[in-house]
Amino acid sequence: MLPAFSSFPSRIAAAGVAAAVLTGLLGAPSPVRAAAPAAPAATSALAADAASAAAQAKRSGHRVEVLSARTEWTQVFANPTGGFTAESIVRSRWAYATNNNSTNSDTSAARVGKDPATGTLYRSYFEFPLAGLPGTQIQSASVQLTLDHSWSCGDTPTYLYQSGPITSTPRTPWAPALTSLRATAQSHANGSGTCGSPQPDQVVTFGGAGVTSLIQSYAAAHLADVTVGLCACSAADGTGESTNDRWKKWYPGSARLVVSYL
Repeated sequence: MLPAFSSFPSRIAAAGVAAAVLTGLLGAPSPVRAAAPAAPAATSALAADAASAAAQAKRSGHRVEVLSARTEWTQVFANPTGGFTAESIVRSRWAYATNNNSTNSDTSAARVGKDPATGTLYRSYFEFPLAGLPGTQIQSASVQLTLDHSWSCGDTPTYLYQSGPITSTPRTPWAPALTSLRATAQSHANGSGTCGSPQPDQVVTFGGAGVTSLIQSYAAAHLADVTVGLCACSAADGTGESTNDRWKKWYPGSARLVVSYL
């Protein structure tokens, strides 16, 4: 079962500062890579909404959404602490790639690794909007997905890379370049029952300095979106990608980019 938006620990600093930088979240990201600023009137309205949400969150002890900051792909929440959290959901552009350029009509899962049934190698790519982040100071960033199934009964690694852009969907040619390894996460969720009993889905976070620095570099360059790739390979040259126990299937609709910024 796919998770709803959950509580993330990331925080944005003071309400007054955060309200100013939230202005870029009013519009969907442009199809070009440069992000556009919000109009002055919209900026004032959003600042007022952010201040109101912050006050409500402080009174109630629960986070409150800044509704006017919502876009098709992004939600912003005021936290009881007075900070803000921005959560981006994956936009319509996610894609898979296969090493033999074969097509899989089942797009309900984002496959990663060596398919035990066919031997085909899969990678999966996700594009996230960065509206509201250009020019800001990134405090932390992470990518979160829910694991549906793993070949292994125990933890095995999956690797998150900065990658080249998606050129077509649902299958993109093998493969957008894996330009830089940014995070590694261990996970398992064998649902077949071969481990004694079916294991539940697992929410997995790819975080740390590598992801944070990636988003910071994109924000500094005023880019509108970022693409990351999931691979079973421990290096961009495909090292370890055919390792059987790294085969996994992820829920593509569960992908989140969670960013704290000033």
